[in-house]
Amino acid sequence: MDPSAGEALTDPAALARRINSAGGAKGIAASVAWLTENAGEIGPAASVEDWAVETGGEGPLFYHLIQVRVELARQLWQRRLFVGITVLDELLFSAIRRRSPDPILDVLAWLADSPLTRPAYVIYPLHSLGLLGTGLLVRPNELTSEQLAREYGVAVCAQHNRMAGVAAWLEEVHAWFGVDGRVPAGLLQHWRDSRSSSWLEHNPLLAVRVHSLSGSYYENQRLLLDRLHVATAFLAGLAVRQPGAPDEKSRLFSSRNVNNWQTLDVHHYLVMQASLDSDGALTGDAVPMSVDAGYLTELSDLPVDLNLAYWNEQADDARGLWQALDAVDNAQQAVRFRRTQGHARARLARKLFESLDYFRRSLASDRWYAVTSLATAFEMLLTSNYARGVAERLRRRVELLTADATAAQAVRDMYEARSDIVHAGKPPPGSLSIGAAQRAYLQCIETVASQLGSVTAREADPLRRITGDTTPDVED
Repeated sequence: MDPSAGEALTDPAALARRINSAGGAKGIAASVAWLTENAGEIGPAASVEDWAVETGGEGPLFYHLIQVRVELARQLWQRRLFVGITVLDELLFSAIRRRSPDPILDVLAWLADSPLTRPAYVIYPLHSLGLLGTGLLVRPNELTSEQLAREYGVAVCAQHNRMAGVAAWLEEVHAWFGVDGRVPAGLLQHWRDSRSSSWLEHNPLLAVRVHSLSGSYYENQRLLLDRLHVATAFLAGLAVRQPGAPDEKSRLFSSRNVNNWQTLDVHHYLVMQASLDSDGALTGDAVPMSVDAGYLTELSDLPVDLNLAYWNEQADDARGLWQALDAVDNAQQAVRFRRTQGHARARLARKLFESLDYFRRSLASDRWYAVTSLATAFEMLLTSNYARGVAERLRRRVELLTADATAAQAVRDMYEARSDIVHAGKPPPGSLSIGAAQRAYLQCIETVASQLGSVTAREADPLRRITGDTTPDVED
């Protein structure tokens, strides 16, 4: 089961000790001690922003404050507690100015008593997604993702084409995610009308459980997008793994072919906060898609037909995939912090994380695009460095990881088709089994992700060791 991130703050003192001990005697504890001893130098500034303006954001006070804030952010973010930088800075500044004997514990104790510990969610529009089993007599809410939502914090629904249906679905999401407070139906209607957000009614919707506290629209955006990235890759993987490819008859009863007025006219996504208004409803923000706009738009594209009836019954079968994607996201967070960017584990995690984008793109109906995307996903997943003979290396490593020679050959055929596309402009052959290669990708990433913790800081070729490949690379 997806653990509650809020549980990470049930013992603030233990987490404070862990953060204070980071870096040894000359690490965080030394910075905290320096800040405490020199708190008198802050002067009359009322806030950290005023202080930054007065001092130009330079000097030892800022240096030590940033050292402490970075470690706080690292520990909290890796526990899925997405606290914005401006929030952490203000809380630290306040604790230091009060001459707290343990500023880190003060910050954590405040957060432990804040809405951060209660779950909320992000609402994101999807496009091209179909849910199988739709019909004229089937309501959207009957295609439930309850078990996936309860287990993994990911809920999805077909387009409702009316705001009352969206509000009713979100009431179910509140129950599945354990969200306190009412659905803010009036706020949703306001966003729909004032932000031209017709996608709320007309598009399939994705809700992802998060614990987030930010001081501005965009400071947590990258963290939230990473969770959306994991969620869309998860749904894509489920579509690939579900039994039986949809035939033409079953596609007729996909939600993308029934009452479908979905739109790409999307300019906002919604971040709900666990803090409540005076009526007991959730608050939130309609975040403009003006930062990373291209990526935000691409993230909504999920051209699959998902069998929710199957996955609602077989949610346990998705656990291995979810754990792999969650582990990759957790490990790649280390890339955000300068002192670990050169770590081989962080580099590998980032490669795996980015390969998920290419895997998702391989679901496109355009076979040229699908093949080149999937080939890139495999190369990022299973090779640490470039060397000749990529197709054979991928075949060998897929077979080592899956013990399936047929799947391994499908991957080699796919990579050779990619080379024909890129270098000769030849279309992929009709006999090419993209689905077999996609299923092999999911098996491989589960195994590789499970070994991320074993990668040492300076390991030159961790994927050779993880796959058990002993064949030397072909020299140029």
